[in-house]
Amino acid sequence: MPQKDPNRRKEDGVSPTSSAETSDEYHTAPTSKQSTKASSSSASTKLPRAWTKPPDTKRGTVHEAHVASSCLPHSDTPPETENPPTEGRIPIIREKGPPNDVLFQCPEEKTLYYATVWYRLSAQTDFLACSRCYVSHIKGSSLAHVFESFTPPAGAPSRCRFWVPRVVSFLWPRALRDQSVDDLIKFARNRKSIPDCSEVNELEKFRRDQHWFTYDDEEMERVECCEACYEDRVADTAFADRFEEAASEPPDDLDSTKCILSIRYIQSALEFSSKGDDWISFLAAVKQRLRASECKGRMVTTCNTDWFTPIGQDKELWICEACFLDHVAMTEFHVYFTQARNHKPPVATTAEFRCTLSAGSMMVAFEAALKRNDYGMFSNAVKAIRSSKFCSPSGIRGGPWYTLQGGCANFQICQACYCGIIAPCEMGNFFDLADSQANSDSMVRLCDLNPAAPRFLSYVEKIAQVVDVGDFNIFAR
Repeated sequence: MPQKDPNRRKEDGVSPTSSAETSDEYHTAPTSKQSTKASSSSASTKLPRAWTKPPDTKRGTVHEAHVASSCLPHSDTPPETENPPTEGRIPIIREKGPPNDVLFQCPEEKTLYYATVWYRLSAQTDFLACSRCYVSHIKGSSLAHVFESFTPPAGAPSRCRFWVPRVVSFLWPRALRDQSVDDLIKFARNRKSIPDCSEVNELEKFRRDQHWFTYDDEEMERVECCEACYEDRVADTAFADRFEEAASEPPDDLDSTKCILSIRYIQSALEFSSKGDDWISFLAAVKQRLRASECKGRMVTTCNTDWFTPIGQDKELWICEACFLDHVAMTEFHVYFTQARNHKPPVATTAEFRCTLSAGSMMVAFEAALKRNDYGMFSNAVKAIRSSKFCSPSGIRGGPWYTLQGGCANFQICQACYCGIIAPCEMGNFFDLADSQANSDSMVRLCDLNPAAPRFLSYVEKIAQVVDVGDFNIFAR
């Protein structure tokens, strides 16, 4: 077999290696294929990650503004595009180290357990900034000297605290202006005693002891945010005075209490609407999102939610309202979608199908394409995944299967996961088709990147680490 250059990038739109029979699980609407050639490029202007344009309150909700005015629902022509910028590309991944000094992206709410360079406030050493935030906001500034670098040992939990909107938009600019980090230190000392939002939502003991914040809205039932989100996202904004601490006793429905700012769409709406002190727009966004049916990641009845589909392109790609709001509506890609006619796909109301973004391979491909501002990359990945066999928790009969170069008897992944996860993350050069025995139709195998696989979490965490630091050996070893 000829040797491959480990630094060479493969094409983003990965074509399946065979025309094997596919599963209806990936065909999210039981209609005939209407695919057209997808755009292979993206919008020319690189916009902020969380939102793209101001809500138009004269037209109604934030959601309506994006769908009605930006998505051009009566147009069958996708927006004109140019070649995507190269700055959003995943760094070249090497076959073997050394790891990059700077992370590809801030881990935000994710805690890292592997050894990498971090930066901490000298006066408050438990307040950490990841290397990406350090390079983007701190390095070269007049206050860079207040941070010191260090590398925690492998296994030690480390979480970036710099990325939150309050620090990036208020406390750090104020520190640079006043040449003082006193307010930042005060925030860091107060914040370390407050449980993170994820802990509050998952553990009852934190919900019971938590300080909750709420606001007045006669049209909605009790709406609350946790103390961590108030400190990280609300305080110092134009909306800070509109929230007040709730009664000291726990809510009656404690088990179902959930912080509204744990929802991505509401996070983005708060950040954007507060910049213009547009409280009405924010309330409309909250109502829209809370009324959307949650995506359960399984086959659902079409009449239970609103649906969205690409403009003038593949009409078998359907995204439920909750996923559209959380992952698409406030990004550059919202211009490629429109709300489905009559608020549901053109099938009988008793039909069932699956939201495209409920599949892990689809979501990874979407996020990778979004980082590169390349919608064509996502469109191509969707076609390749749908022409592959469904990655079932019960296993897949026959192939094709992929494994590490040189073979690895205990690790094999299906074609759908290769096309949706490995190729978009630019690791395809380190994989080969498995041998013919593995692809036999007489064998049923469970894909190692299926959530039902025993080492699924370990594998996806290692893949994320490889993308962040650019060293494939972290996964291969």
